[in-house]
Amino acid sequence: MAKLTDEPAYVFGSSSGACIGLDLSIRHPEQVRVLIPHEPILLQLLFGDEQAQARQSLKDLKENIRRELKDLEENIRREGVLSAFMKFSSKLGMNSGYRSAQPIEDLMEGSSPISRISSHLKYREYAATHGISIR
Repeated sequence: MAKLTDEPAYVFGSSSGACIGLDLSIRHPEQVRVLIPHEPILLQLLFGDEQAQARQSLKDLKENIRRELKDLEENIRREGVLSAFMKFSSKLGMNSGYRSAQPIEDLMEGSSPISRISSHLKYREYAATHGISIR
């Protein structure tokens, strides 16, 4: 960063990027004006049961990802790439066919970006759990 500017930077990092940002601010505090570390992966800062729970969650996640990838590979062999991708993306909610009953801008009017997204997700979740088809 010192090669780019002599001014301190506004730094945002998410996950491992947050850890890098924290390291940067410790090693070179003169280069960081503001740091926003979003969800740094720092399990060592947790205590006792919280650390054990976080480690178990990561193990479970890793196993789930392995299972999903194995399933994806089997589906590719059996049904072809397109069909396998459609099944996989459906599990991720990528091709749900959801359409808002009103323009998203109307749902978001007058609220902050975070609450807008939250409101939209709650609206979508409500519709999905109550069998409401929204087009």
